[in-house]
Amino acid sequence: MRRLNWLMTGAVGIGIVAFTAGEKIRRELATTFLARAEAPSEAAFEELAIAAPDKPAFLQRMWATEKIPHRVRTLAHLNSLPVLPDALAKAASSLARLGARDPDLSVRELSLAILERTDRAACFAQAASLLRDADPYARLLGLQYLRKPAARAYLPQVVALLDDAEPKVVTAADANLRRWTSNDFGIRVATSVTKEKEGEPPTLDAVSVATIAAGVAKWKDWWRTHEPEFSTSRPMEPVGKISAARLRAADFKLQDLAGKTVRLSDFRGKTVLLNFWTTWCTACQTEMPDLIELQRRHANDLAILGVSLDGQPDEHAHDHDGETHPAKPGNDKILSQIKRVATARKLNYRVLWNPAGLIGARFNGQELPTNVLIDADGFVRRRFIGPRPIVAWEAMLAEISNPARDTTQSR
Repeated sequence: MRRLNWLMTGAVGIGIVAFTAGEKIRRELATTFLARAEAPSEAAFEELAIAAPDKPAFLQRMWATEKIPHRVRTLAHLNSLPVLPDALAKAASSLARLGARDPDLSVRELSLAILERTDRAACFAQAASLLRDADPYARLLGLQYLRKPAARAYLPQVVALLDDAEPKVVTAADANLRRWTSNDFGIRVATSVTKEKEGEPPTLDAVSVATIAAGVAKWKDWWRTHEPEFSTSRPMEPVGKISAARLRAADFKLQDLAGKTVRLSDFRGKTVLLNFWTTWCTACQTEMPDLIELQRRHANDLAILGVSLDGQPDEHAHDHDGETHPAKPGNDKILSQIKRVATARKLNYRVLWNPAGLIGARFNGQELPTNVLIDADGFVRRRFIGPRPIVAWEAMLAEISNPARDTTQSR
């Protein structure tokens, strides 16, 4: 009887060990598949992140994939946690410092949100570095995270933005200065709202232009008197621009509107702009005139690829590396609509079709329009959502072709 009890106990023990080992293997396999996926689902990512016995190691592994969706999911998960335990807070701060110089503007924003929770001084320093970024929306992001009274040491850098070419940046800089000094020279963020006319670039009305100019002049008068007060101010470094990291863009192939296969690698040696859009996206069509002009100006050194995401995933067949092929007659209607828009808008750049969204998912391109700049060596240098004015595009292209050049725009 005693021997039987020992045998039963041993069997139960072996079963527990086997189950535990099996669970560990299953979790490792799931994590491996997640890391290899082009774009992990939020549910799958969250399930594994929550169950991970070593959460910092799991998140660092996802970050190390160097895939845009994985990095966004990693930081979004950390931001979603109401409390960050010490060990996790340390890992979060480390990843956020790396993310603050990521090519993806969404990753930068998530990184600043984490640093605001874990390391306020580092958050201010990283935000200040964005004030010299070529993208005006990055400069706006930097100003947003410097609005706290404790960031007043960065006032000289914000004063410099009163000469920015983008009115939204000027009015945002004014808002920070008003918070720090209590001076009010009549500028409001609302004065930078542009008016749009069909076929014309957005413009400011004459009253808004005059209001901003008058307020800027008053700020400069104030600064001439008060600048010596900040001569001993020592904000935490860096106060200059931080060079963004680069991510290798894996090759892919898609069909253009003529049915010809086009590969990303076909354009090696040129800067490539991937513009993810759909025929029903109003903002996508709003930016098309600027993209047309940009392609005209840079016919020899820039390849714009307008990647349409029109269509449904279950209506297409795919090969192993992402090429899509029409699988049903109904797709002819979708393709015809894309062609109509491309013709009506007189697009002078290549239009590709990615109805399954596999390539769009790789670049987190579901929020439209998403723009991705890839340098001549095949590295992602910028990813952001939404249109940009021509002056911003030119600054970003100049930065990519000559990284040492300061491309922050001033009037």
